[in-house]
Amino acid sequence: MRKHAIVCLVLVLAACGGASPNGDGDVRTLEGRRFVVSELVVEGGSIDVTAGPPTMNFEDGRISWNTGCNDYGGLAILAPDGELRVTEIAATEMFCEATADIESGFTTALLAVDRWALETDTLTLTDTETDTEIVLVDAGPAPIN
Repeated sequence: MRKHAIVCLVLVLAACGGASPNGDGDVRTLEGRRFVVSELVVEGGSIDVTAGPPTMNFEDGRISWNTGCNDYGGLAILAPDGELRVTEIAATEMFCEATADIESGFTTALLAVDRWALETDTLTLTDTETDTEIVLVDAGPAPIN
């Protein structure tokens, strides 16, 4: 396995207050929570994530995620009206054959999604134009770094 370390930047999660798109609280309700991908659909095709489901953390105003192999961080703008943008992504660079399809699919999906909705313990990220959806379920508190 070939490893290339890149400093993983975890930038500020910029969020406005107010209600989530479904009215179940506001963007701040994501703070300190960890989510695990339960469903991943990229351009209409479902990807099996059981070999290593990606996780996403919201902690101290930052967003970070792990795809089963690499760690990522970036800037996510989650507006109260449901708009979502993920930018300025940095990551470690390792190749893990067992989870390569999951990582590729998740990264593609995360760059495509432009809407978010939180309903109780389920966070859904979508892009209806490309039929892409990431469904994440709450996995408890984000791990302490």
